[in-house]
Order: sequence, then structure tokens, then C-alpha cells
Amino acid sequence: TTYAAIVGQKTGQAADHNWSSGALHFFTNKDGGYMNNVADMSIDQAGHVLTPRNCRFYAISNSGSSDSGDGATGLISNQFETELVDSNADYNTSNGRFTAPVDGKYEFHFAALHRTLNSGGGSGELTFYKNGNNLSQRSFGYSNIGSGGSNSDHQHLTIHGIFALSAGDYIEVYIHSITSGQDFYFHQGLGYFSGKLLG
Repeated sequence: TTYAAIVGQKTGQAADHNWSSGALHFFTNKDGGYMNNVADMSIDQAGHVLTPRNCRFYAISNSGSSDSGDGATGLISNQFETELVDSNADYNTSNGRFTAPVDGKYEFHFAALHRTLNSGGGSGELTFYKNGNNLSQRSFGYSNIGSGGSNSDHQHLTIHGIFALSAGDYIEVYIHSITSGQDFYFHQGLGYFSGKLLG
């Protein structure tokens, strides 16, 4: 039976008539289906490696005026309802979970705008959760604003992580330990959740 194929493609003329520019395309048969004309991996004539089906996503919030609310703590990734990229449909906009399709190492980024709502100042934190548990003892990112008496302080807080996941493990992002008078704003691209399979 056919289960994989490597196809060479002539893409143009090279230095002389003995040489042509070309590409290589790698195909595998799919569970319950057949190969189609979309290669799983290609190497073009310039050496670029293309993996159109490889796991990657980038999600933001574009609906409404989204903020976490005064002093809120908890899940926030379910607010990123607009996917600009999700090449393997591994991120669920309804529950905010990225679910690993295969065992491997994955890289994630999360950002939001930390704001103070009064002149008292306070702190806010962002963190990654795996299968419902915080991956850090406390958090992956911390900020403190407003302690100078301003009621309009704000700063962009970002966190980053690389984690070993098994197929079926899921990653979410949380706001952690925000004091009263603080919130996180993430509408209009000021917050995002993204990730990809490294291998």
C-alpha cells in the first residue's frame, strides 16, 4: 500500500541547460483518507522549508471592550476569540485551550496590558497552566503599577515559555493574584495568546 511519497518538481532553469531549479515535496497518507495535493513539507529552490500543516496558532480579542475586571483572577485565554492563525485547529476559542496534537516541545507567548484603576497602585501577574495546574510556583510574569499616585498607569506585560507536552495535554493562560484596583486589558490586539510545535 502507499503510505508516503517524495516528489521532485522542476521549477525553472538554473545556470545552464544541464541544471534546473527545483523543489522537493513530502507527502504522507492521512488517517481514514488519502493523500491530497498539499504537501506535509516542502523545500523550495531557495532552501526554504515549508510545513503548512505544522501546529501553530495566534489568537487575539476583537469583540467588545474586553478587560479582566477590577481585581479579577483566573482564566483569560477563553477571551481570545479571533484566530489570525491556527494551521492545525489545536486552539479552541470557546474554552481558551491549546491541546497538543503530538508529544513534543512547544513554545508559547501571552501578553496583556496591565492597568491601574485608582491611585493606590498594585500588582498583576500572568502565568501558564497545563492540564489545569500552574506550571510555575507563582507566575511567569509580574508587574506593579500606580504606586506613584497615578490612576492611569499602564504597561504591556508579556510572558514566554517552552514546555514538554504529551498528546492531549492542554495549555491555558491565567491572570494571577491581581490586587484590587488593577485589571488587564486585552482588546484590539493589546493581548494575545500564541504557540507552536518546536519538535
